[in-house]
Amino acid sequence: ESRDFREGVAAFIEKRPLVIVEDAFMWQWAVQHMAINPDKLTTVPNSIYPDDYASTVGRDPNLVLSVARFVPKKGLVYLVRAMRSLPRLRLQLGGAGPEETLLRRAADSRVTFSGVVPESRLPPLYASASIYAAPCVCVRNGDADGIPTTVLEAMASGCAIIASDLYSMKHYIAD
Repeated sequence: ESRDFREGVAAFIEKRPLVIVEDAFMWQWAVQHMAINPDKLTTVPNSIYPDDYASTVGRDPNLVLSVARFVPKKGLVYLVRAMRSLPRLRLQLGGAGPEETLLRRAADSRVTFSGVVPESRLPPLYASASIYAAPCVCVRNGDADGIPTTVLEAMASGCAIIASDLYSMKHYIAD
């Protein structure tokens, strides 16, 4: 991220009485990198309703799932390429976006694309997979995910989570 961007955000925030961050990592980052007065910060965790993700659908032990916008910071191209070395597993990708053509070119026959998944179809989709993957990366301009809501939803459904050790994720996922 550029100095101009940080200064612009800092000036915008300075005019606000309160700034909400989603976890301790983001609180610390805001203070250290954006020079935000700690007295202006309050933490409101990203949350979901876990009961919404309880399902009786049977899990496929060989199914890896990822639901995301198909943009560089989601790191999906690395996941699709990694599937080549995991012959017993299949990958289901839910979402759409500018990297879809790239992902389809990189995919083999064990990768399926579900398109945009409506909220109502997410619980049974998570419940059908054994593993949820969030291979997020930090892109050149510094853009990256904190903790995708889909990771929390997949956790609530009982999926094992494989995720990048990036920013906030380590505060939600333990080895």
